[in-house]
Amino acid sequence: MSELLSIDITVNTENLDKDLGKARDNIHDFNERVKKDEAVELSINKARLQKELEITRQLIKRAQKDGDFEAEIQFRSNANIIQQQLTQANRELTNFLRTGDKTTSVLGKLFSSLEDSIE
Repeated sequence: MSELLSIDITVNTENLDKDLGKARDNIHDFNERVKKDEAVELSINKARLQKELEITRQLIKRAQKDGDFEAEIQFRSNANIIQQQLTQANRELTNFLRTGDKTTSVLGKLFSSLEDSIE
């Protein structure tokens, strides 16, 4: 009593190629927005640290003028820490700007592997 059921499936690869192209473009656009957001965030952090260092240097001058050596020592210590953070922020921003275009999101990598498996 069992019957054999046969189904033929035809895939229109033209539409599939168009959809994959749209998906690739969307992923590229997403990656570009993420990179821009990251660059902006790194730049804002760098600017914040520069402003903080400038204020701390003004405080050092004020402490020197007032003869407050304890405050001067504390401000100089703070300035050293901020300078180290600023150096690190500069390094991170420089590295990002140099390599940002070469990075690919996980989503992009998955899409590439999907394209390879279809071809």
